[in-house]
Amino acid sequence: MADGSSTRHTPTDAKPPGKVARLARSRAACEACHKVKQRCDGPSVCPCHRCKTWGIECVFPSSAGRAASASTLKKGKGAATTSTPVPAAAPSPTPSVQAGPDVAEQLRVMTERLQSIEATLARAQVTFPQTSPANASHSHSGNTVSGESPMTNASQLHEHKPGNSNPLETAGEAMAVEGLVDLSGPGRGVETWDAIRPDVLGRSLMTLEECDSEFDIYFRRLQPWTTLLSSTLDRHPLVVRERSPLLFHAILLTTIYYRPRTSENQTLYRNVSSIVDSILAPQILCPQPDQLSPDFIRALQLLLIYKPVQISMFNARGVSDPSAIEHASKMNVRASWLLRLLISRVTAFIGLPSITTAFARAFANQHLSPIPDQIIAEQRMYFACVFHESHGALQSGKPANFIPHEALKTTRLFAALKQQPCDVRLAASVELAATAATVLSRRQEGDLIEVEDLKHFDEEMDAWSEYWTPILAAESDDELAWTASFPYAAFIRVVVNGFSFSRWKAQKKAMLAQAMQPVMLSEGERGSILKAVQAAEGILLAVSVEGKTSNKEKGIVPSWQGVRQMLTLDREMANSLRWATDSLACVCFSYPLIFLAKIANEGLLGPNLTLIPSSTAAVPLSPLAPNDKLCRLLQLGADFLDAVAPNPHHPAVKQAAFLRRIREAGIGGRRSVMSAPGSPREGVRPQPPLTGPPLGGTNGFSVAPPPLHAQANGHTQGSMASYPDFSLATSYDPSPLHSPPQINQVDDPFSALLSGVSPSMFDASGAGGGGVGGFFGMDGGFGGAVRWEDMETDMGLGLGGGGGAGSRGFFGDF
Repeated sequence: MADGSSTRHTPTDAKPPGKVARLARSRAACEACHKVKQRCDGPSVCPCHRCKTWGIECVFPSSAGRAASASTLKKGKGAATTSTPVPAAAPSPTPSVQAGPDVAEQLRVMTERLQSIEATLARAQVTFPQTSPANASHSHSGNTVSGESPMTNASQLHEHKPGNSNPLETAGEAMAVEGLVDLSGPGRGVETWDAIRPDVLGRSLMTLEECDSEFDIYFRRLQPWTTLLSSTLDRHPLVVRERSPLLFHAILLTTIYYRPRTSENQTLYRNVSSIVDSILAPQILCPQPDQLSPDFIRALQLLLIYKPVQISMFNARGVSDPSAIEHASKMNVRASWLLRLLISRVTAFIGLPSITTAFARAFANQHLSPIPDQIIAEQRMYFACVFHESHGALQSGKPANFIPHEALKTTRLFAALKQQPCDVRLAASVELAATAATVLSRRQEGDLIEVEDLKHFDEEMDAWSEYWTPILAAESDDELAWTASFPYAAFIRVVVNGFSFSRWKAQKKAMLAQAMQPVMLSEGERGSILKAVQAAEGILLAVSVEGKTSNKEKGIVPSWQGVRQMLTLDREMANSLRWATDSLACVCFSYPLIFLAKIANEGLLGPNLTLIPSSTAAVPLSPLAPNDKLCRLLQLGADFLDAVAPNPHHPAVKQAAFLRRIREAGIGGRRSVMSAPGSPREGVRPQPPLTGPPLGGTNGFSVAPPPLHAQANGHTQGSMASYPDFSLATSYDPSPLHSPPQINQVDDPFSALLSGVSPSMFDASGAGGGGVGGFFGMDGGFGGAVRWEDMETDMGLGLGGGGGAGSRGFFGDF
C-alpha cells in the first residue's frame, strides 16, 4: 500500500474493522466520468475503474496531467492499474489508490452502476434521445432545420398526459443510453444511418421543390377531407421528414397517386410505396417508444382512408390487370380491419384520448395563457380518428374501436376556436358519429333495431341538424362544409333507418317459409323506411344542378321541384369530391342507389320513389321508364362515379358500370319479360302481351300482372348468363290460389342483379357468415339491405381473395 493518500479520504487502515474502503476521488475526472458526473480515480489511474469496467475510452483533459499510455489499457483484469506519478502544475503529491477485496470491489461497482441508471432514468422520463441527420441541427427545446419553423420532439408531445410512460420501456431506454444495450450496433453512427435509410431526398428520387409542391397539393385538396394535420406545424416537408419519415412519405405517396398515369409517375409511385413499406415494417416488428407518436397514427390513418395501390406485390404474384390491382388494394376490407385495430391500440398506448381533458383545461385557462398549438393539433387529430373510425364501423357493421361520446365534451369548444377552416365541420362530424354510435349499440340479435330506438335516433338527428346546419352554412371559408349534411349525415340516416327494411325482410322470409300470407309494412316501419328513401335521394340530388337549392340558414336543400328532365351533374362539386376518401366515393354515393333499387325490387317502392302505404301488400313489379325518378338517379349516380374516379382503373368506374347495368335491366330487361316472345320455344307457352290500362294502383303505382317465374332449363336462380334468350325462356303461368309461394325466384334481370347473390358466395369457407367473408365483410352495417361483398361480386370485382364462387361475379368483367 502506498503511503500517500488523498486529503479527502481517510486511510483504509484507519477504518473500523469490517468497513469497506471508499474509492479515492480526484478533483480531475476523465471526460466520460465528468459527462455523467460520476466518481473518477483521477489521472494517476488510467483507465479509471468506471471506464475499465464498462469498456469506455478513458481520456483526461490536458490540465489534469498526463494520462496513462495506451499500453496500460492492456494490463491487469481485476485490480486497478497504477501508473508512474507525473508532476502536475500543483506541487501536491499525486495520490495512489489501494485496491480493496474482490467483494468490496464488486459492491462498489454495483452501487456506482445503480446510481448511474437512476440518474439516467430521471432524464429518460422527460425525453428520449433521437438521432438526427448530420446536416440538420436538433434539440429537445426546439431548434430549427435549414431555416424552417421550430420543431418539437415527438416524444415531448405527451408531457401533459399523466401515466404515459411505461417503466419497463423507460428502463430499457435508460440502459441503452448508458451503453448496456447499444441499439445502433458497434461502429454504426448517424452518418451510416443517413447513408442507408430509405428517403426520397437521400436517394434523389424527388427534389425538395417537388416535395413542397406535393405538400401544397395535400393541404389544398386532401387535408379538407382528412383533417389530420396542422397547417402551421405540419406544412413544411423538412419539418415533417425530421419528425416522422413515415408520415412524410405517406403524404407524398397519397398525392403522387393523383398524378397523370405516365410511366415516369408510375415508377415514382412504386418507389415511394416501397419506401413506405420499408419504414412501416420495422416500426411494427420492433417499435420504439419515440416512434409510437401522434405522427405514427396520422400516417396510418392516411394510409387507411387512401389505401396505396400494391402494384409490385400483385405483379410478383402474376396479376397484371391494373383494374384488378386497383380494386384489390382500394376495396380491401381486411386491410381496413387491421389498420383500424393498429391505430386504436397505439392511440390507447400513448394515451391520446386524454387530450380532451388537456384541451378543456387549456381552453378554460386561455385568459391566462394561449392554448398551445400542439394541444390543438392533437385534439384535431383525435377528432379525425374518432370520425373516420366511426364512419368505417358504420359501413362494416363492426363495433367501433373508439368511443365518440368521450370526445363530446370538447366538440363545441373546439369549433369555437376556428383555428382552421375545417375545424367546425370536424366537430360537427364527431357529434354525428356519436349519434349513430348510440343507436347502433342498441342492435339486437339478428341485426335488428326496435322502432322506438329508431324514433329516438330520428329525434337526435333532427336536433343535430337544427344546431349545426346554420353554423355550417355560414362557414364561407370551408368549401366542404355542406358534406357534413350530404352525404355523411344523410348516409347515416340511410343505414340506420334501413334496419326497418331489414326487419320487414326477415318477417317476410319467416312467413314465406310457413306458407303464410305476405307480411305488410307497419306504420313505424313505413315511417323509418320513408326517411331512409328521402335521405338516399337527397344524397344524389345534392350533387346535381337542378335538384338542390342553398341558402345561409338551411344549407343545401335537395328537392325535385326544379327538375324537369334528366339530372345534370354539378361539375364543381364533382371536382371537389374527386379528392374525397375512397370509402366516401365508393360507398356513400353508390350504396343509397342500391338500397333504393332493393326496396323497389321488393314491391315497396314505386319507380317514382313513392312508398306504399302501411298495412298494404307489396305491389307487383312494373317496368321502369327512362324518365322515372329511380332511373334518373341511377344515371346521375353513374355519371358522378365516372367523374370522381381519379383514373380509369379506380373502383368507382366499375361501380358506375354496375349502376348503368341496373338501370338497363330495369328498363329493357323487364320490358322483354313482360312482352310477348317473338318465337316461342317448343313446349313453352308464350306470355300474352300487356295491353290495356293497368290493373289498378294507388299513390302513383301502376300495378302490373303478378310476377313471372323463370323456368329456363330448370334454373330458379342465377345470373343473366343462365338465360341466353331470357324473353323466350319464360312463360306466364300464374300460381293457383292458396298455393304455397315459391322461394328464391328470379323474376327478371333486375331481380337477378339485386337478389341473385347468395350470402355465402364471398365467404372463403363456403358457409355463410362463418369464414373470412363473415368476419371481415361489410354486411351488417347496411341494415341488411345489401351486403358490400354482394355489390363487389355483382360488379365482377373479385380478385380471388375471397375464394370460391365469389371471386367472380355473375356477369364477369364488364
